[in-house]
Amino acid sequence: MTTPPTVNGKTVCYYAPNNKGKAQRTAIGQRADGKFIFIVTDGRPASSLGADYDDIIDMMIKNGAVNAANLDGGSSS
Repeated sequence: MTTPPTVNGKTVCYYAPNNKGKAQRTAIGQRADGKFIFIVTDGRPASSLGADYDDIIDMMIKNGAVNAANLDGGSSS
């Protein structure tokens, strides 16, 4: 995992020990340069386990997001 972003010296990521359910996920983020990041994970077929919330946070950080939000997941992804 890379170092999470901070605001005024405080981490702004919300990792949670109980958010370990793997499923389809959709998230949107924005980089410091203003560009948007969209992440959509699959989780229906046996070949794809999907992602948990911490996975999405890590992917957003890795791709340079400074702001991000999880959107509706499940089959709507």
